[in-house]
Amino acid sequence: MLPVSFHKNLRGKLLAARRSVVRIALILVITSGVVCTFYYNSRLSSVRRTHTDLRARVGLFDFGDPGKVQIVRTRIPDEFSATGINKAIVWRFRLSLPANYGFCCSTNIGLVKSNAPGGTGGTNTIFGGANANASEVAVSISFIEHKEKWLVSVSHTTGSGSQSLPKSFPIDSIDDLVVEPVVNYGVTRTFDGVDAICLLRIREKNLAVSNTGKAKEDLYRGCSVYCFSSEYQDAFFAWQRGEISSMKEAGK
Repeated sequence: MLPVSFHKNLRGKLLAARRSVVRIALILVITSGVVCTFYYNSRLSSVRRTHTDLRARVGLFDFGDPGKVQIVRTRIPDEFSATGINKAIVWRFRLSLPANYGFCCSTNIGLVKSNAPGGTGGTNTIFGGANANASEVAVSISFIEHKEKWLVSVSHTTGSGSQSLPKSFPIDSIDDLVVEPVVNYGVTRTFDGVDAICLLRIREKNLAVSNTGKAKEDLYRGCSVYCFSSEYQDAFFAWQRGEISSMKEAGK
C-alpha cells in the first residue's frame, strides 16, 4: 500500500496541472479575444474609411425634407479633364431640388460682396425650367488655365457658361485667397426654396481700392456663383442690385 504522502503529492501535482491547463486556456481565450478585437476594429475602420470615401465621391444626402434644397460636395471624376488644359481647379456639388424648382445659376466676376450677390464686373446667368417632380442637378465650377489665361466655367444639367478671369486676379495663388464653398465633403446643407444659395465665393482678403487708393465698401476682387429658383428671380436680381437686403425681404 502506497504511503499517504504519495497520494497527497500526486493530488497536488494533478491540481497544479489542472491550474496550468486553466491558465493556458484563459491565456488562449484572452489572446484570441485581443486578436479578434484588433481584426474587427481594423475591418470597421476600413469600412468607415470606405463609407467616408463613398460619401465624398458620390455625395450622399442625409435624410431630410423633400420640400427643401439639399446640397453635398462630391469629388471630381477621374475623367473630368480635357486636352489643351494646363491646370484646373474644380468644385463639384450635387443638389437635391424640390418639385417645381427652376434651377438658375448666376456668376459674377470682378468686384464681389462678402455676403450677398452683386458687385461690379461681368455677370452671366443661366436660367432653367421648373421640373414638376423632385430632381437632382450636379454643378461643376471650374477655374481653367488655357492658353495663358484663366477661364471660369460653370456647368450643370440645364446649361453651361464661361467667362474670362482678369489677368491681375491671383487664382494660381489660391491659398492666399478667401475660398468659401457652400459645403465641404461628408456634410449635407439644407436651404429653403426661396433662398439664393452661394455655391462658391473666392475673393481677396483685403477690400478693393479705387484709383485714388480709397477702399471700396464691402467689395473685393473675386468671383461668386449663386443659384436660385426661377420662381424668385425678380427677388434675386433686386438683391443683386442692392435694392433689398435679402431674398426673404421681397416676400414680406
